[in-house]
Amino acid sequence: MNPQPPLPNMHFKDFPPPVVTIFGPPKSGKTTLFNSLLKRYSIKTANSPVTFTTSNSRFTFLECPSDIKSYIDYSKISDLCLLVINITSLETDTFEILSLLKIHGFPKIYIIFTHGDQLSSSNQRKQEKKIKKRLYQEITPGIKTFPMKYNVHKSISKYTNLSKLVLSLSSFKPRPLAFKSEHPFIIVDQCVSSNTFYGYLHGTMLTHSYAHIPGFGNLEIENVEVMEDPCPLNRSKMGKNKRYVHPSPVESVSEEKEENIVVEIPKTENETINLFGNMEIEIPNNSEDDSSSELPEDSSEVNANEEEESLQDSSTTSEDISLRFKKNNLEEESISSEEVENPKYDDLFGKEKAKSDLQHEKNISKFSSLKSVVPGNYIKISFSNSINEIPIFIGFYNLNSKTLVMGKIKLNRHHKILKSMKPLLISVGWERTIIKPYFSMSEEKRNRYIKYTPKGIFCSLNYKGYSVTPGSGICLIADENKKDFRISASGIVTDIGNNNTLVKKLKLIGYPHKIHNNTVFMKGMFNSGKEVCKFINGIIKTVSGIRGQIKKNVGDEGLCRCTFEGQLVMSDIIFMRCYIPVTIDEEFINENDKIYEKNNFETEKNKLGNLDENEDYMGEDIDVKVGRYRNEDCKNFRGKKIPKSLESKLPLNKRNIKVCDGNFELPKFLDDDFVEKERERQMILETKKKILEEKIKIKQDKRTEELKRVALKKKIVTNILERTKKRKRRMK
Repeated sequence: MNPQPPLPNMHFKDFPPPVVTIFGPPKSGKTTLFNSLLKRYSIKTANSPVTFTTSNSRFTFLECPSDIKSYIDYSKISDLCLLVINITSLETDTFEILSLLKIHGFPKIYIIFTHGDQLSSSNQRKQEKKIKKRLYQEITPGIKTFPMKYNVHKSISKYTNLSKLVLSLSSFKPRPLAFKSEHPFIIVDQCVSSNTFYGYLHGTMLTHSYAHIPGFGNLEIENVEVMEDPCPLNRSKMGKNKRYVHPSPVESVSEEKEENIVVEIPKTENETINLFGNMEIEIPNNSEDDSSSELPEDSSEVNANEEEESLQDSSTTSEDISLRFKKNNLEEESISSEEVENPKYDDLFGKEKAKSDLQHEKNISKFSSLKSVVPGNYIKISFSNSINEIPIFIGFYNLNSKTLVMGKIKLNRHHKILKSMKPLLISVGWERTIIKPYFSMSEEKRNRYIKYTPKGIFCSLNYKGYSVTPGSGICLIADENKKDFRISASGIVTDIGNNNTLVKKLKLIGYPHKIHNNTVFMKGMFNSGKEVCKFINGIIKTVSGIRGQIKKNVGDEGLCRCTFEGQLVMSDIIFMRCYIPVTIDEEFINENDKIYEKNNFETEKNKLGNLDENEDYMGEDIDVKVGRYRNEDCKNFRGKKIPKSLESKLPLNKRNIKVCDGNFELPKFLDDDFVEKERERQMILETKKKILEEKIKIKQDKRTEELKRVALKKKIVTNILERTKKRKRRMK
């Protein structure tokens, strides 16, 4: 999946501290790295999150727990990811983290190798090269890596060589991503009560919106207060040439410079404009189009450093000025009094002016209630509902996105075959919910429903939920308790709206009632005359391949007259292929693992319906009572006996097996003669085996004796040769 494109690096005056998250599989060294970084910055050990300032920057450090839901939440808010990897082997958790980071925008990543002391120096270099080569395929070549040395001194475990990592952190610049820069969120630092939280505001300005906590749901904001910054930046040590702009309320816009401060005040209705310095402009008395209320005066002070322009000729009128801009000094055209006093044009002008005034009042009422909470402010937010645990972060949505809409998602990767209507855990935007997916394929002008996801082909996912900006990444998880790769599919939101109609195939079957040459009266396909009227001129076909068309309704019992290309027989079967709309279920459940641990993933999935009893269900709302009625209607056959003729045909696990003195008495299904013959056959086979074994032994003994004889002959020959050689030497 392609990552989100970067945006221009725009920040406000006091931009929030970038979020540095430590990811990694369990027992890879995350907590050791977290504590070592805190000690490097002369901070005592503390729990995540921790925000601190240095000479020219500040950071927020987070440690991600080792579960799939935390991977999803932390990947949405992190600006820099420190991916801790055990150098001995790559685990599935690392690839899950990388795929989730790709889905949610792909921030910057630093790779940190740990447990290098378990390998020798040569093996460590080889293993580093292997892991880098594999990770370059997933991310990009040339990514920063930091091997860490582990040291234990005075029962304090830490990493020693952190200088390169700290140096790269000091020069780190966050990469703005599309979703995070469009939606505000806070990382919760403190919790005073069950409904009051503190944290820095990230993203954009916080306006009229509602909050969402993953694992809890949507909340209404009761109050927002801007608090004093607990970790302010030391501006005396920062660059002198830096310039900061305050996004202020609507009444005034302030801008900091080195010496001067310019304040721009809105114009009032009773003031006039100074166009050329302090000179006044004469307005003709007969001008009805421009009133004095539309020409306010600029009462703002002018900066002394700016150059002022003045005009020497103060007696110029508006007519002289207009003549100067005319080409070749053409004569003015005289306008008749009839054209000026035309009521037709006056009414049109009045209507347009009334529209503009009404729009102006709407804009004023809209922006007057706007609360400008700027990113970088340390805010205190309180809700009407109480929350039992401290959340990781709180995301905010606009009021427009609270409405339920149908979303269409293009699945780029589906690692496993998924089934429609089977509940899945989906992560879209800030939310993490359980939905019933409806998979589909786009064919010509229709969106066709499919029961299973195809292999190696893109498909679409249709669901009902809160609106998200198109282009946002999503991921699907079928089962979070699996040991292998748990991300079932990933994709992008392509369309948001209620116009995406989903259809499925339907085959209607009928039979001929009467036949007159090529005209056939068909029955069994429809139940009433109204149904026939819907399908008039519809194309039908027989199993043998003869095509036809529905012509007219005959009676109220569903009979219809049809014409075919050829003559039919009474045994022919007629069918018609059509498409019917599928209604998408609006039920979805917020996956609450962090707040309420009583509800498990499987129990939440089962709340959406008894899918085991109704697997082939498509298109209508599931009624939970159906399963109960089915169990009541089923008959109980436990007290009745099954005939032996039928029981002998059943498999062993379905038969009634009697127990005698702790031993199972199996039913007899073989004759005694057959058993005796089988025993005789087994005896014959055993005797044949013994004879063969004896023959093989005799052959092996003969072979060994021959080898011994050959060895003796060789020894005798060698002895004779040695004796002859000795005699020859003596003779010499």
